[in-house]
Amino acid sequence: MNFIIDIIDFIGFNSPIILLTINTIYLFKQQKYLLLYFVFYGIDYLLIGILKDLIKQPRPSGYSNQEYKDGDNYTKVNLYGMPSGHCGLVFYSVTFLWLVNKYTNVLILQLAISLLTVYQRLKYRKHTLEQLFAGALLGCFVALFAYKIGNRLFAYNSPVLNRFLLK
Repeated sequence: MNFIIDIIDFIGFNSPIILLTINTIYLFKQQKYLLLYFVFYGIDYLLIGILKDLIKQPRPSGYSNQEYKDGDNYTKVNLYGMPSGHCGLVFYSVTFLWLVNKYTNVLILQLAISLLTVYQRLKYRKHTLEQLFAGALLGCFVALFAYKIGNRLFAYNSPVLNRFLLK
């Protein structure tokens, strides 16, 4: 039984990388969207860090710094929990792929992985529900913004833009 719990914890902790990999595979033949996905993944990551530094809401009391370290040793921005970086990146990935491809089976898989993320972050007291929800909401909004911006850019059908965006 501990083996299964260890796998759940592992998936929950590594979910941003797992979903990044899944999205890369599914968007590989849609290189415009793949590039857009990578750019806004980075933007989402930066926004999370900026918001953590602005809000400065600490992680829940009693969080474990030993299990599933999230960076150095919780110094600087890693001290803060609002918004959750894991949830921000995971829900960005889920929302972006759904907007682009609408693969129901992949959506179900990604949502299951996302729930494991929420479980793992709560279990190790890395975040409160509020911090997890804020991260998820931020990720969804960034994905929606990226998708809308991308569709506007792609609609221009400029030869220069198409070359840059790997037509």
